Amino acid sequence: MMERWRRLVLWAVMLLLTVVFFIKGHGYSRRGNQVAFFHGNTRPITIRICGMIANPGIYTLRPGVNMETVINMTFPVYTPNQLDSKWRNVILHDGDVLELRSADEQHVDITIKKMRAKEMIVLGIPLNPNRLGVDDWDCLPGIGPALASRIVQDRQNNGDFKSVKDLQRVPGIGEKKYRQLAAYF
Repeated sequence: MMERWRRLVLWAVMLLLTVVFFIKGHGYSRRGNQVAFFHGNTRPITIRICGMIANPGIYTLRPGVNMETVINMTFPVYTPNQLDSKWRNVILHDGDVLELRSADEQHVDITIKKMRAKEMIVLGIPLNPNRLGVDDWDCLPGIGPALASRIVQDRQNNGDFKSVKDLQRVPGIGEKKYRQLAAYF
């Protein structure tokens, strides 16, 4: 009788763990399609790859992906020796633009830039207020060139914004303008 009770408890614990794993282990892709075992609060990153490569375009990748992984995955024609060792462990971020140019048969020149704010908005990438320049701020609704300059100047004088709410420390951004901008961040 006791052995049967232990088996029942073990079975119930395994069932509970299976249900929790199933619920927590499924998420949704950016297109709304279900993705198995994608942690719900980890958002994939979107990067653009261009240059003298076979498959330029926009790629959605897991967060924390490094340059070597992207090179191996998307540029199979390059060999590891062509990639300068300083680039191998560089972590890519949402909105990065990776440009590869073949310097010669032995080396690849790499440039990492950031996408313009307009492109990030179109792709649904949240903006980072600490990575935007004057031109990026200027393209947002309700922000003109003068306010864009004040925002960048404030960031340079007072340090990075810890949250989007910190934008209100800039003269000219009140609660109404903050609410209008918050959707982009």
